[in-house]
Amino acid sequence: MTQQTSKAPSTLIHQGEYSDRRFIDIMAAHHAMAIEMAQIAKDKAEHAEIRNLAADMMKDQAEEIEKLAQLKQQHFGTDQVATEPHDHERSMHGMASNDALRQAKPFDKAFIRNQLPHHASAIEMASVAAMETRIDAIRDMAFQIMHAQSEEIGNMINWQKAWYGPLSQ
Repeated sequence: MTQQTSKAPSTLIHQGEYSDRRFIDIMAAHHAMAIEMAQIAKDKAEHAEIRNLAADMMKDQAEEIEKLAQLKQQHFGTDQVATEPHDHERSMHGMASNDALRQAKPFDKAFIRNQLPHHASAIEMASVAAMETRIDAIRDMAFQIMHAQSEEIGNMINWQKAWYGPLSQ
């Protein structure tokens, strides 16, 4: 393990150092939370773009959870990964509960506003992992996560502007 950098989110730190094991678990749980929100969007979204994004998120992030489990097995001797997000994660990023998201109107606007900070936190965690890990497969996955989530953020910002005006509204 490498030494902690000042940029490392505290969630990825174990005993003062960045932890690949914690990255795997936290990212798996983070993806599980995104899948839950995407399942809601699949049924509630008003725009095809959001329904398609939700379907892609469910597929891609389920595949990434499986890859994370394989990495954990290979490097830590168990394929058990966290599947529930930490209690504080949703409120930490100002995200609505799933119940509140289901009731939101317009749904797509609420979904975008929940996903933007959720994706941003995934990028932050992945960027730390990319810098700190000594495991090439984790670094590769971190770069893949950063790329995919950044692209999705760009799309969601464009949809927000087109459908509802600037993010400040």
